[in-house]
Amino acid sequence: MNEKEFKRLYEGVFEPLINQEQFEILKHTQKVTHFCGGSKDMDDLVNKGLMQYAGKKSFVPDPYYKLTAEGRKLLRNMLPRADK
Repeated sequence: MNEKEFKRLYEGVFEPLINQEQFEILKHTQKVTHFCGGSKDMDDLVNKGLMQYAGKKSFVPDPYYKLTAEGRKLLRNMLPRADK
């Protein structure tokens, strides 16, 4: 999904809550259960309660994150729109 399509689908619905990159992080994390690596977008997702810190692996310097119940709920509400 490109940025224009994302805005068309979610303008006025979820756009103030998350941006397209954050949406992609949530979708990816749902598929793989954990997301490795931090960023400003990840910090925003954690601060919004959509992702949470899940620890580190000894062989990887970056932190791991996982979806919260609120993150899963948001995806359930957004994904049907994206699939149409």
